[in-house]
Amino acid sequence: EEVDASWQPEFGAYMIEVPGIPYGSSLKSLTLVEQNMKRRREIASKYLNPNESLVTLVSFPRLGCSSQFLEPHHEPFGPELRSLFVPDEAMNPHDKFRALNVGIEDRRGSKVAFNVPIFHDKKGHDLFIYCDKALPDHIYMDSLVFVWILFAKGADDRTKEERGLE
Repeated sequence: EEVDASWQPEFGAYMIEVPGIPYGSSLKSLTLVEQNMKRRREIASKYLNPNESLVTLVSFPRLGCSSQFLEPHHEPFGPELRSLFVPDEAMNPHDKFRALNVGIEDRRGSKVAFNVPIFHDKKGHDLFIYCDKALPDHIYMDSLVFVWILFAKGADDRTKEERGLE
């Protein structure tokens, strides 16, 4: 099977790659992932300056942390995402992503709110930011940036009835 790369805008401004064609559901398809990622890195590397390099991460570095990590530093709670954790600069400036963000908030009548239950261990500390949308003992995420980089990899194995499609 052919290894292909298609360079499409992603919601995260720092995201640059997608497979050219979707992977199949077979075990053989899984064998193409590594080869495809290697090829995409080769292609992208041709466009870098000598002092630049690619970094493969599953999410943006220190996403949600308030301390300065990158130059230039951008503060969260901008006018577009209005996130407690994510600066507007993390969102791709392409109009379709701005429209997506506004459209979802307009339909919901509020910002997005994702709450993921936490596991308490004996040495854990309460390090969470609380607001009116955060559920107790949950990790709270308030931006579509979290969806695309953390949840998009998940598979939905619910039935059509469970998803409200029938």
